[in-house]
Amino acid sequence: MKSKQAIALLLLILGWNIHLTAQLEKGTWQLGIGAGFNTIKYEQKSFKYSLFVSGFVEVEQKNSTGFQGNLTASYQASRLLQVYGGFGVAKAETHATINSTSSIPLLGTTSSMEKIDQQYVLLEMPICLRLHLKKKGVPKYGVNLFLDAGAVYRFPIVDSSQYQKSENGNIQESRKIGLKSLSLMSAVGLAIGDNNTLAFNWSTLRSDIPKETDYWLLSFTHFFGKSKQS
Repeated sequence: MKSKQAIALLLLILGWNIHLTAQLEKGTWQLGIGAGFNTIKYEQKSFKYSLFVSGFVEVEQKNSTGFQGNLTASYQASRLLQVYGGFGVAKAETHATINSTSSIPLLGTTSSMEKIDQQYVLLEMPICLRLHLKKKGVPKYGVNLFLDAGAVYRFPIVDSSQYQKSENGNIQESRKIGLKSLSLMSAVGLAIGDNNTLAFNWSTLRSDIPKETDYWLLSFTHFFGKSKQS
């Protein structure tokens, strides 16, 4: 079996993003291990208008699915509220061409093209609050919905990114892309029993290029071990 196929099979077996559920008592700590898939997305089309300027932006993007793994520590602050954090390693990449056209009365039309190649291996350190929306009467091994809000710090271990901008066919700028480390993040997911969660996460991959980047993650974490604060 090829290495990429073996990695994909391992992630499918790990499968889901597991965390802690609201079934745990206040003061409970757990450690977990997780894995997931990520993708980077740009806004595909947009129109820009003002009193004197009109414009159009179109994005051609080659999507690539990345993968990541993480270790997580979780603390049950109350019956429905958790605090969790940890660290992980993610491989993420995308390739995009952004074509822009702007028109100014009496001055004519200007066209520009931006080529963006983002390829990273990232060290990620998230910290979040998790609110469980648990209904009365849900069995111990039932499924509960949760919402996350927090922040994630990202540091590139491997950076093969490149940004190039041309105007009217002439190259104006060519350089590496500088990542900005801290981003807000949110998630919605399902807690399954005391030890498993499946989460759909959203954040931005912030950088010094003009185009904002959405960073989506589907992840699964399994918690093992359990300790109660005395």
